[in-house]
Amino acid sequence: MRCAVLGDPVEHSLSPALHRSAYRALGLDWTYDAVRVPRGGLADFVTSLDDGWRGLSLTMPLKREAMPLLTSLDSWTALAGAANTLLLDVYPEVPPGGRYEDTPWPEAPRRLETTYALDEGGERRFAKQVVSLEGEDERVTLAHCREVEGTSSRNLRVIPDSEFTVPADLVLVAIGFSHPEHDGLVADLGLDLDGRGNIRAGAFATSLPGVFTAGDSRIGQSLIVNAIADGRRCARIVERYLAGSGNGAGP
Repeated sequence: MRCAVLGDPVEHSLSPALHRSAYRALGLDWTYDAVRVPRGGLADFVTSLDDGWRGLSLTMPLKREAMPLLTSLDSWTALAGAANTLLLDVYPEVPPGGRYEDTPWPEAPRRLETTYALDEGGERRFAKQVVSLEGEDERVTLAHCREVEGTSSRNLRVIPDSEFTVPADLVLVAIGFSHPEHDGLVADLGLDLDGRGNIRAGAFATSLPGVFTAGDSRIGQSLIVNAIADGRRCARIVERYLAGSGNGAGP
């Protein structure tokens, strides 16, 4: 029996190595190859197959081209308009109990968020970072990625020579809160930013005299109780500034 992964590009695919290893372990005399099939060529390739073929794996954009060729599909595939989901997570897999070696108790454990897409055949790859997207005709075609090490944005390190690409025709960015919006008030006031994109304000005073900040805009995403406490501390600094004591005022 013959099987293959199709796509263009397709050289990056690990499917041949994984499937061949499984065939050997199961004692199957099957073959699995990587076959270059460009955009628009899936239908012709499928019609040319003989009875010796058992199955095909597809990379983007062929996953979308497969939709009209299917005789049946589940509701999630129909909703997504494609038959596979890949989730790239910049951090390593969360250990049992939710604690990396550098986050012992009493620090808050990490939670491994999941989604139904992973239960429907999606794949999750850890310690992978997307650095840029590439496309044509105003559509994305490739995600340029690299491997990283670290458990937080403070200690994230790039692994040299680990760059790779992932074919894609739909990319959803799910990073939550990264820093306050720079367009608008922050940019108009010309406020200095720290290395994480938050407003630089060590003692609540920004780089513009008389302008103060607190909470997520200063310390980054955190718990609501931290934002409330930060706001109260900032209020005391602002009160002293307005009273003319000078404490906390200025950059």
